[in-house]
Amino acid sequence: QRAPWARSHRAAMEVFLFLLGYIVHFAASCLLLYKIWKFKSIYGLSVDTQVSYLLAVVARCIWCMETRLVETKVAYLELALSTVAACALCLLCWQLYHTTSKHSVPMLRVYVTAPVALALAVVFHPGDDWISMQILVSYT
Repeated sequence: QRAPWARSHRAAMEVFLFLLGYIVHFAASCLLLYKIWKFKSIYGLSVDTQVSYLLAVVARCIWCMETRLVETKVAYLELALSTVAACALCLLCWQLYHTTSKHSVPMLRVYVTAPVALALAVVFHPGDDWISMQILVSYT
């Protein structure tokens, strides 16, 4: 068995790595916002991907309260900022939709893939209960 301090160190490292990943994603969203704002175009950008990220952030707003991430104030700040960034990206994609000509085939659009991913998350989530927050974690 591990010493108690080793378990707490591992838990702190897991929280740190999750937050680091989310912060890197937020920084990338900010760069993308800047690029879209500067060039006033979403040419080459997948609108479905941005909507998928928004759905994932909204799901995180729900399940994040059931994790160890709530132990840090940085997680709340990152989640709020990521939500704003995802909403802003979707808004810009909606406003500049006319600047792109390529879209996914209909069966791979977000209105098909998001419900399929949610159904698969219900079936394959790691929780012990049939219905649990783990479904949203798997969905994101």
